[in-house]
Amino acid sequence: MRARRMSWLFILVAVYAALCAAAYLMQRSYLYFPMGVAGTPADAGLKGFAAEALETADGLRLIAWYHPPPDPSAAVVVLFHGNAGSIADRALKAEALAQARFGVLLVEYRGYGGNPGAPSEAGFYADARAAAAFLAKQGIARRRWVLYGESVGSGPAVQLARELATDGKGAAGGVILEAAFASTAAVAAAHYWFLPVRLIVRDRYENAEKIDAIGAAVLILQGARDEIVPADHAQRLFARAREPKTLVIVPNLGHNDLWSEAAIAAVLKFVRGVSGDSSR
Repeated sequence: MRARRMSWLFILVAVYAALCAAAYLMQRSYLYFPMGVAGTPADAGLKGFAAEALETADGLRLIAWYHPPPDPSAAVVVLFHGNAGSIADRALKAEALAQARFGVLLVEYRGYGGNPGAPSEAGFYADARAAAAFLAKQGIARRRWVLYGESVGSGPAVQLARELATDGKGAAGGVILEAAFASTAAVAAAHYWFLPVRLIVRDRYENAEKIDAIGAAVLILQGARDEIVPADHAQRLFARAREPKTLVIVPNLGHNDLWSEAAIAAVLKFVRGVSGDSSR
């Protein structure tokens, strides 16, 4: 009988170890969901946008979409989208920002939208730096940059903001975090409590550990019924962020439907505050 129990225990341990190994090896396929080719801005119904090439430090040429600011004082919103789809799926968001007379840079990641490369945390940070280099070449002052991170895009937004704030050349003007998380390990632990995810997660995006050093005004948007990122993540990020900071929790909305009238109003108000122009 004891030998039988030991045999079953061995089988259970082996199955659990195999499950952990599979989770470790396949984790990026659970985190990143690039789908389709982005096409052109016109294909997505966007006017005034053009495809631009962002050159990364590791030699990739990434296609992004850019709408120049309509005047020298306008803010430029740099959008780092979430883990699924492509920049084409953010056309409505981009259009709302452009119609409010802001510049918009839709950053497309490596491995997404037809771009070369494969997604990873380090890769996304390199892509964000390429976006910053592009804006610098346009002669746009950093104080007019608003870095907008949507879900997993909060990672490159926070990382870039921290780097800008600490390189001695001036911080970004603002950071918007929509459906953001404290870290991917914390989100995974909430969903996969039966696995040692805090030990095996590779792309960690430690936003909560970095947010106090971004050197910019911050707006945190969260849906009260977010089924992917628990709402307490927004509270944790807000608690660690420095002033000026704003927290907007939209009731009755979740992770993928947060872009609503309430969210749009909050975003436009925030960006106007960064640009110092309430007339837009």
